[in-house]
Amino acid sequence: ELERENDMIKKFGFTFDEEGQIILPEISEEHPLVREQVERVTVEARNHEVEISPEMYCSVLEEAIRAVITGHQTKGDPEYGGWILDNFPLTRDQWTMMTERADKLLTPDSFIILNDPDPENGELLKRWAAIQRPPISLTAAQIKAVEKKKAKPAGEKTGDGLAPLDESEEQENAQDKVPASVEQRVLNRKAFDREKPQLEAIIKQSDVELLTIECNVALEAMRSNAVGKLDSVFRYKSVDYFSYEEEEQEEEEEEEEEEVRNYHQLYL
Repeated sequence: ELERENDMIKKFGFTFDEEGQIILPEISEEHPLVREQVERVTVEARNHEVEISPEMYCSVLEEAIRAVITGHQTKGDPEYGGWILDNFPLTRDQWTMMTERADKLLTPDSFIILNDPDPENGELLKRWAAIQRPPISLTAAQIKAVEKKKAKPAGEKTGDGLAPLDESEEQENAQDKVPASVEQRVLNRKAFDREKPQLEAIIKQSDVELLTIECNVALEAMRSNAVGKLDSVFRYKSVDYFSYEEEEQEEEEEEEEEEVRNYHQLYL
């Protein structure tokens, strides 16, 4: 008991007056107890799953896109287009809510999926980590370690949203521990991978162009590939005519010439 009291004294910086009464220290944001509580609440908040309905997402998107349209009108630019949604929609329900509107305000022209053919190399993950503030540096060992962790089974709650490794794996990967935000990013991607087949199927049934681009190339090459595919939709494409099509076109031209001659004979 005495040892425990001594630990508490050291931890919280308690001091005593001449009568042996505890002198309570000034409590500030740097106090160990305050920092401990803040860290605990922060972890709980980060791991708390917040569900936002597709209706709420689309309501926020509508407000933002209408602001873009207003800006275009002010500048005299074309009203529609000129916006990109990153990481949305992620589910079939979100897509349906966006595209079932009569005014098609939220319906995009194209939908691009960046595909990482080898997640253990972590091309997408490394690019995401590099643009964080502050940037996150990931080693190859760290990426492989987090990719080995499996998404939690349905109904099972764990602290970081991933199924725990067994004791031997924990000891093996202790030096490869990655930030919780990175683990959550991987979990989100795995959740999207499960939803992707259904999302792709419903997009293919629509008029929206679906593009899948491999990301295991240089960033500039990936960007050029994406721009090229988007631009190709609006480029003129020559069409090869078969012989019977040429004959039909010649017959139509002859018929038009005959109509013109008849017109001149009747009215001129």
